[in-house]
Parts: sequence; C-alpha cells; structure tokens
Amino acid sequence: WRGGEFSPTRTPSPRPHRAQVVIPGKKDTMWEGCEFNLTMEFSSDYPATAPVVKFVSRPGEVFWHLNVWSSGRICLNLLNEPDGTWHGQWSPSITIKQILCAIQELLDNPFPAGARPEVQTLYERNRPAYERRLRQEADKYRKRPLPDDDDDVVVIE
Repeated sequence: WRGGEFSPTRTPSPRPHRAQVVIPGKKDTMWEGCEFNLTMEFSSDYPATAPVVKFVSRPGEVFWHLNVWSSGRICLNLLNEPDGTWHGQWSPSITIKQILCAIQELLDNPFPAGARPEVQTLYERNRPAYERRLRQEADKYRKRPLPDDDDDVVVIE
C-alpha cells in the first residue's frame, strides 16, 4: 500500500466490487521483506457485510498458513459476520486499513484454531517444523516486484 484512502464504491449490481491489494510483511518478523497479493471482494451491501479477503498465490500454489483456507480466504474474526461470540466480529466501522493491519499481525501471530487441519496439527505437535515450513513460505514472497503500471495503487497509511 502506498498512501491515500481506499473507498470502494457501492454499486447496485449483484456482482461484488473487487480490489487487488499488496501488503508488506511486518517489520522485525520472518515476513519482513515479503509482499503479499490479496483480493478484497465487496458486496453491494458493504459496509453492512464484511469483504471477502483472499491471498493470491502463484498458479498451482496455495498460501500455507494456519489461518488461511486452501482457497486463499483468510480466517480472521473481524471478517466474520457478528454471531455473539469472539468468532464473528465484523462491524461496518472497521476500516480497510484495520483489516490489512490485522492480516499483517495474523501472519506472525496466528490464532490457534486454524482453517486447515493439516497445518494446525503441525502447529500443535511440532512447533519447530511448523516454523521451518512458515519460513519456506515466507521465502516465496520476498521482494516480489510490484506491477509496472501502478496507476491503480492506493496507499493506506
């Protein structure tokens, strides 16, 4: 993200508005120096409903993380509709910046009730192996070049 304010437009169309976002890895973590491509899909009733946020991986790959479904969708409580528990914390007052910062934080501090059983098993039973596998994943995303045409790049500060 490079600056400015992101403000998706509401459209009466049933098709969601889709934004492509790049977030950097958090400084002083294994993710520092990484860049992650995400998509954010906003329904026509946004902000009443949360956007669907997904990691975009290279063809044939799936982003490997405890809180990322195999589809790339991010498992994060503030992206879930309110359900009276810790699990559903979406509110129309949550900003795009808050979502992106929460995703940055989630990378390094996963919630232990994961989205993928095979990743959660490794996390629970062999933390050193889990950390090694995460570092391998981080290495895939280090210093990925941004698109040459950055006219549509919006910086959120």
